[in-house]
Amino acid sequence: MSLDNNPSIGDKIKMVRDARNLSQDHIATVINANRGTLSQIELGKKECPPQLLIDIKMAMDVEHLPMTSAEVPEYNKSLRGWYNAISGNDFVEAKELHNQLSVIKLLPHRKELIRFFRCMSAGCKYG
Repeated sequence: MSLDNNPSIGDKIKMVRDARNLSQDHIATVINANRGTLSQIELGKKECPPQLLIDIKMAMDVEHLPMTSAEVPEYNKSLRGWYNAISGNDFVEAKELHNQLSVIKLLPHRKELIRFFRCMSAGCKYG
């Protein structure tokens, strides 16, 4: 794993896969890919093409998890949508967004996003 505060895509995939107790074989089967490819991505020996990352995230049921910096604005937009749903008493939407956004806890290096998520969660009162 990277020593800095920004793990590689491969590190993030491995973190989430381990947290979800999923094997490389399982992910490879679900996305119809070679397990060796997934292993090489996790080890940082191979780049992860954007579509493959989407497929891997879907296989791990974390499609809303911002693994790249380009995905953070969309996650932040969803956080604002969650706030708006709570403010508007749309508790069905708020619960759905809460479930989608809670995956941020799987990436411990995203401290700011995790703090904001937890702050929002602490103030949530669903009906």
